Amino acid sequence: MYKFNTISKRRGFPSLFNQSGILTSSLSFPKFFLFLFFFTASVSSFGRATITWDGSTGNWNDASKWSGGVVPGQGDVASIQGGTCTIQLSTSTPNLKKVSIKNSNTKLIVNGTLNTFEFGSVTIGIKMESGALIENNGTINISSEKDGLHMIGENTSFTNNGLLDIKDTNKRGIYMLSGGESGSPVFTNNAGKTVKIGSLAAVANEGIRIRNDAIFNNFGIVQIINVGINNKLKLENYAKFNNESGSILEVFGDGKIKLTGINVDNVTFKCEGTIEPGGIGTIGTLTIDSDVDFSKVTVNAEIAASGSVDQIIVGGSGATLGGTSVLNVITTNSYQIMAGDEFSILTATNLGTFATENLSGCCAWAVEYVPALKITALTALPVELISFRGNLQDENTLLSWETASELNNSGFEIERSLKGEKWEMIGFVSGNLTTNNINSYHFRDMSPASGINYYRLKQIDLNGAFEYSNTIVLEVENKNQHEILVYPSPASEQINIHSSIFTAQKTNLKIVNSVGQIILEELIPANEDRIIKTIDISKYEKGIYFVIVSNGRKYFSSNFIVVH
Repeated sequence: MYKFNTISKRRGFPSLFNQSGILTSSLSFPKFFLFLFFFTASVSSFGRATITWDGSTGNWNDASKWSGGVVPGQGDVASIQGGTCTIQLSTSTPNLKKVSIKNSNTKLIVNGTLNTFEFGSVTIGIKMESGALIENNGTINISSEKDGLHMIGENTSFTNNGLLDIKDTNKRGIYMLSGGESGSPVFTNNAGKTVKIGSLAAVANEGIRIRNDAIFNNFGIVQIINVGINNKLKLENYAKFNNESGSILEVFGDGKIKLTGINVDNVTFKCEGTIEPGGIGTIGTLTIDSDVDFSKVTVNAEIAASGSVDQIIVGGSGATLGGTSVLNVITTNSYQIMAGDEFSILTATNLGTFATENLSGCCAWAVEYVPALKITALTALPVELISFRGNLQDENTLLSWETASELNNSGFEIERSLKGEKWEMIGFVSGNLTTNNINSYHFRDMSPASGINYYRLKQIDLNGAFEYSNTIVLEVENKNQHEILVYPSPASEQINIHSSIFTAQKTNLKIVNSVGQIILEELIPANEDRIIKTIDISKYEKGIYFVIVSNGRKYFSSNFIVVH
């Protein structure tokens, strides 16, 4: 039950009810119903009082700083027209109807959480005028039936060092308008901080609208989500939007960056950070209706499961590329690129070329820039191998490899050779079929041969097609080490190979470099007097080399180092 007497006092009505809520007034019957009409209207807006800050410096929760000794509550309008008001770290305000802050000596510091929420005919969540300042170090949540944040007048400033989340607005997320020539409204979103406009539940007409010398500087992340297709960002008459180096402008779905007004030639859309048309995880087309300098931009585009792709369309005289520009194109795990697939990324009247192109590793690509930037899949690579290496562990060898992507990969046969010629399969490791994730694999050879062991991978597709990896060489400690001795090492001119095997029968001598290339191969006749073979290495490149000797029954190896 409402305590009518209490409400009538707050709203300035005469006391018509006793403490039990029973009518005690002697008003005539018609006058009573006239009163009841206005009283009902008052009750429907209960809690929507305007509470005014007294112009001093203090904390939001200090009731003595507010008119009537009451901290703004649910549905109230908080009006700050002077002084400095700080919302402390531990404070989260109730859902206010509106926050109004004005005048050049006025500052609101948010270290905790400030909340505004639509109530009835609300038009603006936070309205800043005439040089007012807001410093957000915490979180500001705005939900408004019309506009989220208004910045109007000279020298008005909003500095975001936290999260500004504007959702469910029906018209504009942020509206900035200069009111004079002595100073412009400036919004600064600092590095690593986020401005989020819109939500997946509601559609606003415009994301950010900047007019008449107003300036928006983005060093952090700006996300414009589910905002009307016409104007994600609208700049008019000398307005400036600066997407600085290291920043991200993430535009979800389709939409437009519109440059307009009687002074459209003086409107600035600067982009030196990252642009993500469509946003992460969604596909969209971003239209910029004027020429743009992309020479310092990074564009992240995604190919979705349906085969659709993020795109940018540039009007005016075109897009300037080159410089340090970067194009990144990725594919989702569920989409399989086929040879011949084409994707248009950037369309403009005139195009340069991106300085760096990082395209999905799922396949080889052809890139065209005329008349638009188009990429065409050439041959789908079944497996993109990042690395293949081996290590000695006791008397075993451990082989390790990584893949960046796999397409219909059944698995890997592990092959070994003692001479780099005849190969035998010594194991099999199953693959991960189709994936764009990095995967790591391992295999242990429990019985490597003494001396040099060559290893390679045979990657096999589901349809039986296969391809080989590069070859790696590992030397296992020779269990018959006394049978061969190579000296000196390091050496620069010649080496001596000492082995008793030379005396018995003809011997095959082979020298191999560290990547498995045969540098020397020689058949040495048996000689009872020869136990030392001298080799000229003066023309060998510096590095590690392996000596392999065998007589068909025994196999020995050693190594040496060449220096110059």
